[in-house]
Amino acid sequence: MGVNPLVSMLLSIASTSPAAGGGGGLEVHFLYSLRDPGAGGEGRRRREARNMLFLERISRVFRQGKVRGSLEVFLTGGGGEGQERAEGERVIHCRDGGNGDGDGDEYIIPFHARRCTVDDDIAKALGSPAERRFAVVYVCGVPTMTDQFVARLTDHRSGLGLEPHRVLCEKWW
Repeated sequence: MGVNPLVSMLLSIASTSPAAGGGGGLEVHFLYSLRDPGAGGEGRRRREARNMLFLERISRVFRQGKVRGSLEVFLTGGGGEGQERAEGERVIHCRDGGNGDGDGDEYIIPFHARRCTVDDDIAKALGSPAERRFAVVYVCGVPTMTDQFVARLTDHRSGLGLEPHRVLCEKWW
């Protein structure tokens, strides 16, 4: 799956970071896009993080302050592409796990009911043009998406203008 290498990188950063500083000076913005497993509401199941690959683990790293930064979740499918859906809750239910018996704290993760975009979402995560000079972006996903994202990220005329060596990708088929 496309998220696997990103989760490994995140966990590595979290495990080598000083506990007090969280991130050892690094700021991580994790933009996770995946298919919507279902909407809440009458006759429909709740959106549960446990049904979304690695989402509980990723959110725990941020909730526990093991890295500085943010997690944004984008759920796709089940509605008109590119537009926000109004049906159901806009949250994913998650449980911290506690001591391993499933009785941990329950919390919610807000999400965007649309695709992640380079021009809005990734640009926001990268910050100002001055901050972008130091950014490294990892893109994992299907080849058409990774090709589009890399092109927009590295285009100096109409894209974000990142140096190509700062944009890495892994394509999965």
